[in-house]
Amino acid sequence: MFIRQIHYLLALAKTRHFGRAAEISHVSQPSLSTALQHLEEELGVTIIKRGQRFQGFTEEGERVLQWAQVLANNWEALKQTARQAQQELTGTLHIGAIPTTLAVTPSLTTPHPG
Repeated sequence: MFIRQIHYLLALAKTRHFGRAAEISHVSQPSLSTALQHLEEELGVTIIKRGQRFQGFTEEGERVLQWAQVLANNWEALKQTARQAQQELTGTLHIGAIPTTLAVTPSLTTPHPG
């Protein structure tokens, strides 16, 4: 199993459409479908109800989706931990400041050697 397959599955759950899921995943629709079929084969369960178009998730698929979200969250936490180990924190920092304090804002947001 590849984390990419988990992200494809979550994209499908979000969009409920193979084509749109492929688009937001930046892959072709056949590539997304094939990756999800391989995930089903590896897990030994049918996750997706298929027809001419996406018809929903099977009961097993709904349970797999819950675990997929946990895996995706843990993957992001793992990547953040790895970045922290290198002192390369990333993310969005929101600072509220009055105009007279804007001159010191760069000292708060510029990385300093540890």
